[in-house]
Amino acid sequence: MAPLTTGGLFAGKLLEGSEHSDHIKYTMAFKFALSILDWLIPIDYAPQQSDYINRRQPGTGQWFLDSAEFRAWVDTEKQMPFCPGISGRERRC
Repeated sequence: MAPLTTGGLFAGKLLEGSEHSDHIKYTMAFKFALSILDWLIPIDYAPQQSDYINRRQPGTGQWFLDSAEFRAWVDTEKQMPFCPGISGRERRC
């Protein structure tokens, strides 16, 4: 096994030379992309989502999940929900 000084550890795997360099480049690019998203969309939706989840009543939407149409869709391979609406607007499918 190569010494740690020639690479680094990633998820318990020893990374060598260029593989280690590629991982560092990917990580830096990912962090940069996240910083741009944070600048463009500074809203933290986690508290809002948590509030919605906490206000959910037991059995909400169960009629839909139990419907024959939904069950048929779930049991069919390679299906995607169709959510019509104005582009860029929040939609709930």
